[in-house]
Amino acid sequence: MWCQYGVRRELQLPSDCSQHSTTMNSANLTQDQGPYKDVVAEIVFVTPEMAAEMVSHNYENNRQIIKSNLLDISRVMKNNQFVLSPDALLFDTEGTLLNGQHRATSVVETGLGQWFVVLKNVSH
Repeated sequence: MWCQYGVRRELQLPSDCSQHSTTMNSANLTQDQGPYKDVVAEIVFVTPEMAAEMVSHNYENNRQIIKSNLLDISRVMKNNQFVLSPDALLFDTEGTLLNGQHRATSVVETGLGQWFVVLKNVSH
């Protein structure tokens, strides 16, 4: 699987962050019982090889690739202007790519690795 390669950095929140964060419908849930307890958030340098693996597991009902979006993202990457975005590459519990197909495909097509926020084990 793609996550076995490349550089990964786990997100580290301040120790007092849990005092201020809540999730929807979490009034009676402790942190380890919440709906996002299995979600892993990382900052990952995604290589073209990793991106190709991600795209090969694209959600089957995802929208079609929009060529103009792909060209725009690729141009930004080639111009060295692509920056880390809060819009994560999103994977479900089976490793299916749910969000980020245009960005991952652009990494493959340009051959240029990029940094991404990656969320894994999302159940919805």
